[in-house]
Order: sequence, then structure tokens, then C-alpha cells
Amino acid sequence: MFMNYYREYIALTGGSSVGNYMHLQKTIGVLKALAEKDGLTYSEDVEKLAYTVEDVQRRMEKNKQRF
Repeated sequence: MFMNYYREYIALTGGSSVGNYMHLQKTIGVLKALAEKDGLTYSEDVEKLAYTVEDVQRRMEKNKQRF
């Protein structure tokens, strides 16, 4: 888990998106802990987010344009 100056998080989820059950459960735990600790909200259920394969680079580029 990494956090930068802008409080943007990067969770290294390993094989959670390819069906590794232990990685999936750990990722779900990380997302739930962040929601509880920092008051984060998510656009989808943490179970779905933990399993979703997404183009992270595209999202990061989109966020960079905001600053």
C-alpha cells in the first residue's frame, strides 16, 4: 500500500483479479480498512472493486489533468 502527498492510494493486489482467493480477501480487507480509517467511499462494492481488472494507468493520467 502506498500513499502520496495528495492522499491518493495505490494498493498492490497481486492475484486478486485472477481468482487468487487469499489475495482477494486481503484486498477487500485493505479497502474496508481505508474506508473505516479515512472515511473513504467507493463507487462500487469493495468485493467487486477488489476483483475488477482495470486500466490503472489511464485513470492516473486522467487524475493528473486535474492538477
